[in-house]
Amino acid sequence: MSCRLFFDFDQVKLLLNSIRASAVAKVSSSEPVRSSFGSDVGAEIMSRGGDSARAVAGNEEMQVLIPSDKIGDKEEAPLPPPDVVGRGADMFSPAAETEKEEDDVMPYMRERATINESLDHPKYIGPAPFSTFRLLRGQKKGGFFAKLVGGGEEVEAGVFKGCVTLLAPKGSELQRNIETAPANSAIRRIFPVVPTAPIVDVKNVVVRLYVLKGYNMFCEEDSSLYLRVKLGKNVIQDNCKVCKGNNQLEFYQSFELRVELPGVSQLDVSVIEKNVFGFDTVIGSTTLDLEDRWFNEKWRQGNFDGIRNIGKLKRNPVEECTLRLPSNRMPQGKISCWLDIMTEKEAAKEPMFDISLVPPAPFEMRLVLWKARNMPSMETVAAGMNDLYLIASLISLSGLDIEKETDIHWRAKNGNGSFNWRMKFNFTLPQKRPRLRISAWDQDIFGSNDAIGECQMPLTKIFKQAWKAYCAKVRPDPLAPAAAKSKDGSAKDAIISSKNIIEYPPKPKKGDPDAVRSSELNDEPAWVKLQRKPGEPGGEVAFQLALMEQQVADARPVGDERKEPNRDPQLPAPDRVRWSLLHPFDMLLDILGPDLYRKLKAAMCVLCCLSIIATILYFVGPLVLGNVLGAIAAKTDPK
Repeated sequence: MSCRLFFDFDQVKLLLNSIRASAVAKVSSSEPVRSSFGSDVGAEIMSRGGDSARAVAGNEEMQVLIPSDKIGDKEEAPLPPPDVVGRGADMFSPAAETEKEEDDVMPYMRERATINESLDHPKYIGPAPFSTFRLLRGQKKGGFFAKLVGGGEEVEAGVFKGCVTLLAPKGSELQRNIETAPANSAIRRIFPVVPTAPIVDVKNVVVRLYVLKGYNMFCEEDSSLYLRVKLGKNVIQDNCKVCKGNNQLEFYQSFELRVELPGVSQLDVSVIEKNVFGFDTVIGSTTLDLEDRWFNEKWRQGNFDGIRNIGKLKRNPVEECTLRLPSNRMPQGKISCWLDIMTEKEAAKEPMFDISLVPPAPFEMRLVLWKARNMPSMETVAAGMNDLYLIASLISLSGLDIEKETDIHWRAKNGNGSFNWRMKFNFTLPQKRPRLRISAWDQDIFGSNDAIGECQMPLTKIFKQAWKAYCAKVRPDPLAPAAAKSKDGSAKDAIISSKNIIEYPPKPKKGDPDAVRSSELNDEPAWVKLQRKPGEPGGEVAFQLALMEQQVADARPVGDERKEPNRDPQLPAPDRVRWSLLHPFDMLLDILGPDLYRKLKAAMCVLCCLSIIATILYFVGPLVLGNVLGAIAAKTDPK
């Protein structure tokens, strides 16, 4: 049998740079080269554009991908580690809003990495254990009529898989060059001294496919899409489980199939558009080769190159597979999924993960606004004073919008305000990009209120942490250790334990000087800075929040504002103006403020002085005036 190999031009350049010209000349000549199949193959190296090498044997043309790490001595740079579930910055970091909010909090994502391409790439699992050749048929030449009916086009007739090893003829110069070459040289990797092939044992295995999401589907925005999984004659599809849209599709479906390997190994995953009238349309498909993964030692052991080992479980990472159509070279979208292959004995010990969407759950957030400081004064008459109150709003892109406000601290002076006010927000999780907005206002009796400052705090981290704990409870990880019981075994104490309450600021760790707490919840507030506009400060507010399930909140209720039950933490009466007629001057000082009070005192002093002078003039003035006039009259009277 004669065979011609067409290599990619860039790969030929690497090959020519790594192997001496004499060795290449021997391979390029008509001298027969013995293969591991026992037949003589005449090889001819030619440059040809394209992404893969092609082989022609007789009237059949085959295509094979040549691993790049087999040619040349150039090594690829290590891959950056993927994102790992559980890493992040501060709890209120804005960077948390750009992270994935749904998948990475689920128990099945524990110690599971994520990559943005297929795991079949050689840079992750190395070269494939088998060489794959597509068997194509079709006529190379055709007239006008042949082009009209599709003649001349390549049609795939099947796939040939095997292990091919090129060996140099005995006694040839090429063999002597191979034997004298270093063990790690390029020529020894291409022409091994001893033919190698993976050990293939026929086994019945269980294939589990988990499909999470779909992205950028080439279809209309209101399309109804569903999945179809095909392995040989086994076809699994459910056109009732449809997802609307063309981006961020939430499939969350799992499939289990049983197959004998080696055998039928092409697992086809298709995304299909459901049509009301007519046949359903295939949007795109991707193929996962089970044999190339099952018989790959790196894949079996979970040692993937470029992916950091994030745990002892060595779970297969989530990969993104591109959907394509035979009639179109453009990508038709992507799906994120992961694939598990195991023996029947292993499958009996490890149940399948339940990756279906967890229904929304009720939660309660308790926000305490303690006090304010450094608030700019909005009063024009009484400088340094504000009729201060605060507004807290819980908003999200999921439509959540809850607004609550405190009472008014009348005549708050020196930029300080005291509230000790509790707010309870009831909502459901998950929420998309939740935020807490706190704003300070000055109350005006006449006219509109004045805005003092505002801030928005991302709550993605703390909400994700609460949702992750809830999902771990309702969808436990079968391989996770069992949860520890409460000390006294009380179910109620286990419900209201601080482990089920996520709070900010967090509790100090054991061993810290501030670790002793009189209450179960942390009572130390945190300060957040407000802004009037970018770069202009708008004061600071001390706050504290706690997030818990509604079940936990019902087990230990608290009152709104400062009502009973007043606990967790206890809110004392605020330090404000005391209206007492027994201390009128102190009351005036609190009402008017120091500046206006000082001016009022000066005005009262002046008024008192003028009153005294007027009184003196009123009573003493006529007597003095009478005496003066009498004296004048006496001088003028001659008698």
